[in-house]
Amino acid sequence: MAYCPNCGTQNADTASFCLNCGSPLTPKPSGSIAPQPLSPSASSGTASTKSIVAMILGISSLVFSCGPVTGIIAIVLANQELGAIRDGLAPEAGKVLAQIGLWTGWIGTILCGLFWIAYIGVIVFAISMGGAFS
Repeated sequence: MAYCPNCGTQNADTASFCLNCGSPLTPKPSGSIAPQPLSPSASSGTASTKSIVAMILGISSLVFSCGPVTGIIAIVLANQELGAIRDGLAPEAGKVLAQIGLWTGWIGTILCGLFWIAYIGVIVFAISMGGAFS
C-alpha cells in the first residue's frame, strides 16, 4: 500500500492521487508501468475537464429540455470520471461535479422520456375521441 506524502493516508498501490487530499503520489519503481493521468489539470488537484463537461451537459439537459441528447452524454462522462477518481487516476476535486452531471443527466433524460410518453398519449387519446365530439 502507498502512503500519501502530504496527509499520510493509505492508498492502493495503483493510485496516482491520494483518495483523501488529492495530492499526487510518487510511483513505486516496479516492472509494470502505472497508468498516468491524461489531463494536465489532474495533477494540480483541481476538477478535470471531463467532470466539468459532465456537469454542464447534465444541467443543460434539465434547463434546455434536451435530455436524451446531452443527458446520456453527461451520464457516460460522469461515470467514466467517477471510475477514474475511484481508481486514483483523477483528483478527488471533480467528484461532486461528476455526481451533479450524473444525477442531472439521469433526471433530464427521464423527464424528457416521460414528456414524450405523455405527449404521445394525449395525441392517441385525441385521435380516439375525435369522432365523439362531432
